[in-house]
Amino acid sequence: MFFNSRLSTALSLALALAGLTSAAPTPTLQPWQIAGMNINGPGPIGIPGSTGTSPANVTITFSFYDPNSLLATDCGATYLPANYPTALSQTPCADPSVSFYFTPPYGFFGNFTLDIEYIDSPAAVPTAYAGSVYVTDDNDSSLANYLECVEGAPLAGITCTLLVGKTIPIPVASVT
Repeated sequence: MFFNSRLSTALSLALALAGLTSAAPTPTLQPWQIAGMNINGPGPIGIPGSTGTSPANVTITFSFYDPNSLLATDCGATYLPANYPTALSQTPCADPSVSFYFTPPYGFFGNFTLDIEYIDSPAAVPTAYAGSVYVTDDNDSSLANYLECVEGAPLAGITCTLLVGKTIPIPVASVT
């Protein structure tokens, strides 16, 4: 009886370990990359030397790259500062499997959270991924300092560009 009990325990343990080792490992996803980000929008007007008028809208453009699927696409939108893309009004990129929006609170020049969603559907069951990153400007003490913003001559409004040599990494998570 004692032998049967130990044999049963040993078999249960062996089967449990076999089940653990036969499962496929969860792949580690590399962070997405944002490059070439440019933002232009309303700013001070009447600055000597500035050309044009301050735009009423905000325009953002950037390049998205997913090193996991090798997907690269351009993204962009033009919107009134108070009507920025939200989770309810996402903006599709050139490849519509990728879309983006901002999470409040939102300041259109730096100090915003950029959210990106990507639906990878090469298989019968699509997989949704999401990533989010906080971005700020002209703040050397912040790890989120990715943009440099300038206003006035020779530009109209305020223009922010990605700091030279930087890309914005976005941690990725599967949501399906």
